[in-house]
Amino acid sequence: MIASTNSAVIYAVWLQKIVDAHVRKTWDEERSDLEAEEDDRFNDLWRDLDECQQDRLWGLSSDLNTLRDRETWVDADWPPMTPKALAHEQAEAFHNKEWDRLLTSLRRPPRFLPRARVDYMRGRAWMEMGHPEIGLLFLDNAARLEPENPTYPMLVLECLKAMSAWEELRQRAEAHLRNDGTQPRLLLRIADALHLYATATATPEFYQRAIEVVDRGLEQLRASDVREALAAVVAAAFATKALCLQRLAKADDALVVFDAAIQEYPESSILLTARGLLKQQLGRNDAIDDFEQAVHLGTPVVWPYMELARNALHHARWQRAISFCRLGIWRSGQPSITAALFDLLAIAQCERGDSMAEVRSAFDMARDLDPLSEEIRSHFDTFNERSMAGAKRDWKISSKAPPTAINDVYDELRVAA
Repeated sequence: MIASTNSAVIYAVWLQKIVDAHVRKTWDEERSDLEAEEDDRFNDLWRDLDECQQDRLWGLSSDLNTLRDRETWVDADWPPMTPKALAHEQAEAFHNKEWDRLLTSLRRPPRFLPRARVDYMRGRAWMEMGHPEIGLLFLDNAARLEPENPTYPMLVLECLKAMSAWEELRQRAEAHLRNDGTQPRLLLRIADALHLYATATATPEFYQRAIEVVDRGLEQLRASDVREALAAVVAAAFATKALCLQRLAKADDALVVFDAAIQEYPESSILLTARGLLKQQLGRNDAIDDFEQAVHLGTPVVWPYMELARNALHHARWQRAISFCRLGIWRSGQPSITAALFDLLAIAQCERGDSMAEVRSAFDMARDLDPLSEEIRSHFDTFNERSMAGAKRDWKISSKAPPTAINDVYDELRVAA
């Protein structure tokens, strides 16, 4: 008995034990004596789990029978429910991200969804709950049951990325690429996987491989009638190719790719943002035009607001800088970026002549959100050292976004795809 063991640790071990047990059943393997002793020890720790964890584990043990085509249920175990009511229950749980509720509803009759769709939803639920290794099992099974659907292997790749299972990711991608029947949508997601594999494993030759896969996928789409329906996927593929070229020190070629992407999708504020950031890194003055257009289109991405605020500060347009800082703060989801916006806001307020208390409040927000930022500390020191009336301040504001900003934009495109 391990009385001090945290329930989260016990829960994680139970998850693995349940999966291992079903793998043994699949291959008709017997437990070793040591495994039997370990099971007995952890049976004693079952009561340390909360009710939700216990219900989820019981349910998983039942659901995994689908992997052996032996899933069963008894009508009498459930109160009556019409197919329409059950469909509403499942849709509501899925859209509200109530994953335990969804998993429970998928176990009950009447079963009106195809088995592949059920396992797809189970896989999605476990992915969203932070267990891609469990999601992988169900999504692999969905792909086995409905091999013509590209969504399932695409999500399998997402699970492997979340698990940092890079070698298996590469092997799965290569297996799909050997199949002449692999659909364009899956090809473009494979290119993304190879791009991430190249970055994670420091193997730059796979950037070139990813570029070739993007070209193969886009070429297939040119001959199909679904390109428009896959606009978000295609836009993300253009970005994959551009980023791979950038990684290969071919920034000018990457810019050509972004130009082609924006010519095809001129209303994509995210592509405009990505191109603007690349232009900025290349020292192009027209980067600001892309940021302006992205904001005009109502981009949800924070970087155009940040860069327009930075540009306004360099041109002593304090009110404009303040406006863009505030717009960016509402759209920022990362503490460090929000901190940088509060930092710029404080500088603009200081230069505009706002009260010391208001300026200090903005600096305090910046420092609280990113206490280790050297740039924010330096700006705050400048504010304190030269707070005398009429003293000119040299803020030393950086002139452009960090090189990693374009990765944030790429993540937005991947999510949209």
